[in-house]
Amino acid sequence: RDQGGLRTLQKKWTSFLKARLICTIPDKNLIFNVINDVFILKSPTLKEPVIYGVFTPQLNNVGLSAVCAYNLSTVEEVFSKGKYMQSATVEQSHTKWVRYNGEIPNPRPGAVSFCHL
Repeated sequence: RDQGGLRTLQKKWTSFLKARLICTIPDKNLIFNVINDVFILKSPTLKEPVIYGVFTPQLNNVGLSAVCAYNLSTVEEVFSKGKYMQSATVEQSHTKWVRYNGEIPNPRPGAVSFCHL
């Protein structure tokens, strides 16, 4: 029955971490940034799981899609070392996420810390 407190931080920060996965073909100047499906391949023959994503461009007026693969360790590195984002209001209250350049809190949000009793 917790009703929560004042919503003074609503839309100012988030308690979950997220990262942007982008699939590109640089020499063709194509950017696929909309994820349509994901499959995680786990196998005893692999050192680590591989994440496959099916992507389309933001404006899919070209009828293209792409499949990109990411090692799980690469994704974990983004969360452990990546830059934080914060919301900024632009053009009549539209919210845009921009890079946070302030001091990084310690412990880093999303990091696991253990307390020994």
